[in-house]
Amino acid sequence: MIGLSGPLSSGAVAQETIRNLLEDLEASPASPEALPKEEGQGTAPQKTRQFDLKDIPDEVLEEAETFMNYCRNTSHMMEHYDCRCLAVSYLDKRMELGPEADRSVIIFSISRECPDAAGAAGMHFQRCMRTPSLMPEGINLEEFCTCMANTYADLYGRYKTGPGSNAFVNIQSQAMTMCRNPELARRLYPFLPPR
Repeated sequence: MIGLSGPLSSGAVAQETIRNLLEDLEASPASPEALPKEEGQGTAPQKTRQFDLKDIPDEVLEEAETFMNYCRNTSHMMEHYDCRCLAVSYLDKRMELGPEADRSVIIFSISRECPDAAGAAGMHFQRCMRTPSLMPEGINLEEFCTCMANTYADLYGRYKTGPGSNAFVNIQSQAMTMCRNPELARRLYPFLPPR
């Protein structure tokens, strides 16, 4: 599960980023899918905002900003999610549930939003290429890593899983098996969710 611990803090640097987030939100008042994506990031959620930007308290903006920074600074989050999109979803959910809602409830409720399959594929390709000693002998490293990364991205998109090392390891194992031994993969993983 996505986590966020410690006190929320603000400052001059955070204020500038909050302003940038507000500018992005003003450019897309009806939905966050018009948010400019971070380089290499995936697709934002399709939903309609139920509040006016002028009604967002500064504390809520700071809280969403803190969450976005957490996402950007946590490897499994930044590799699998569009952090700007996720911060907008966090902001939307906070406004919907109100100030009394626990952060963990908000985070859990948005944990399947804003996946970045392309970012996850790129990360897996790079890791695979850096570890040739872990690959079977006689395998074309670049072909295998390309297959594994593309298969990982496809599976990540199909399973629509929330974050967590168990989910990511399971998807990685399935992707590696599918690329190393497709026949074995069909027996081990007979069911694939639809695209």
